[in-house]
Amino acid sequence: MPANLHLLRGLTSLELMDQPHYEEPPSLLDFRNVLTQCPALRHLGLDGCGFASDLDIRSLHPDPLYLPLLKSLKICFVNYWIEEDSCVQVLFDVFGAPNLDSLQLVSLSRNTCEAFIRVLEKKPLACGSESLCLLYLHSGEEGARINLGASLSARMLALFPNVQHLWIDADKEDGDDFIIALQWNKEPLCTSLHTLTLNIGSGQFEVLDNGGTYLRDFIAGRETNGLPITTLRLYPASEAYQATELLSWCHEKVTMEVLGDREIEFDCFEMSEKMVPSLMNLH
Repeated sequence: MPANLHLLRGLTSLELMDQPHYEEPPSLLDFRNVLTQCPALRHLGLDGCGFASDLDIRSLHPDPLYLPLLKSLKICFVNYWIEEDSCVQVLFDVFGAPNLDSLQLVSLSRNTCEAFIRVLEKKPLACGSESLCLLYLHSGEEGARINLGASLSARMLALFPNVQHLWIDADKEDGDDFIIALQWNKEPLCTSLHTLTLNIGSGQFEVLDNGGTYLRDFIAGRETNGLPITTLRLYPASEAYQATELLSWCHEKVTMEVLGDREIEFDCFEMSEKMVPSLMNLH
């Protein structure tokens, strides 16, 4: 273990970025050793940072290192595409975050999501299953799809029964899958959900094509489905304001927020607190 790891003590926020010019990535044991030196860590970001395989880590450390103070976790899967299943598995063999408030999953694919779901169904404490308030799901580059379908979307949401804010930054069909899961699942999902944030770029959710049927049906039936949603947030503003009739209708049912570019540039650690909604002009 490097002698200078003690310098990390007291660190509260850590972002590990991918460094492609390095010949060899850090090992999982290196990663665990770093986390061991950061007992006060409150935010952890793994931005495309893969780790070299480490055959000894499970024999040396059969149990994950739990980080009880960690509140915010961001995982970008952009470089995990080669061995998605094993990468997700070993990541949560190294550490667990039982008390998370905020979870960002970036550049998701179906395979990565399936692996993530399997891990958390076996290890609920790995990612704050009971404590999570904000779940942000991102499908990667524009036009990319997570492609879960309603069934897997329901399994994903069931992992976080107390989530209060669901943010879907994905393709129209992905958003539809999650909305269908919330509407039609046999058992009510996310019964504490009060805020839904949707990316409606490029006419997603048919906002411009047919008056936003999905949104209208979802908002109209939310109470029947056991969803206490009181706030709907749409972005980008340039797209949302083209659907004035839909915004007016939604505004009568829920609190509406339309977000511009500035508002959606969030900080990883306080992504929900730094949002300032654009003023709506429906006339």
